[in-house]
Formats: sequence, structure tokens, C-alpha cells
Amino acid sequence: MLLAGLLIGSPAMAAEPSLEWAQLSPAQRSVLAPLAAEWPEYSHAKRLNLIGLAQRYPGLSATEKGRVDLRLKQWAALSKEERAKARDNFRKVQNLPPEQRAAVREKLRKVHGVQPAPAAAPKPTMAQQASPVPPASSAAP
Repeated sequence: MLLAGLLIGSPAMAAEPSLEWAQLSPAQRSVLAPLAAEWPEYSHAKRLNLIGLAQRYPGLSATEKGRVDLRLKQWAALSKEERAKARDNFRKVQNLPPEQRAAVREKLRKVHGVQPAPAAAPKPTMAQQASPVPPASSAAP
């Protein structure tokens, strides 16, 4: 009986929001519009991932927004077989050693005429983020 009580109250058993298309904000639906027809087929995790993309979208540069828009439209235009092949190819590339993966990316950039994204500035480490503590004054007032 105690076990049943623990399971009912556990966060894992809590109902997750359904994330139906109608529940998205107008801005989210606008960004994700090319995927509207397939939305009911997506898993909860996939929906969360796409909602995250839609939430980041306003902060993207015009170039990045254009790339997102184009890729969502291209993905929506693919058949189920083409999507499966694209996923399989992605997994294969992800399993390559880093040097080979970089070579594949470079080849794809050349084939598709895509300029590499500028390298992001390295994130500061925790030590760099911490403000230095001023030394304690040794002189007594």
C-alpha cells in the first residue's frame, strides 16, 4: 500500500502536458507552421524540442531565421522514406570519428554552397566568471 502511495505521488507519474498544436502560442505556430500536418505524429520529446526552437527563434539573426525557415520547409516536403534516410545518414555521421565528421560537414558545405557559421566565442569558465575577492585589509581602523 505504501508503494502505491509513493508511485501515485511521484513526479514520474505526474501527467505531462499534451502539447497539442492548438495549445502553442501564435508565435510558436508561426515558426513551426511547416510541421503542422505532422505535429500529431510527433512524440512528446520531439514536440518539446521543436517548442524550444520556436522559443529561441526571436533571438536568432536574420540569416539564422532564414536557415531555420528553409530547413523546416525542406523537412516538411520530404516523404517518410526520405526522412528515415536523412535520420539514418545523420546517425552514421554522428558515429564517425571527429576528423571524418568534420570532413563530411565540409564536403556538404561545398556541395550546398553554405558558408560555415562563425566560431562562437568560448564560454568563460566558472573561475573566469567569478569576480575576484578583494584582499582583506590588514590595517586596523
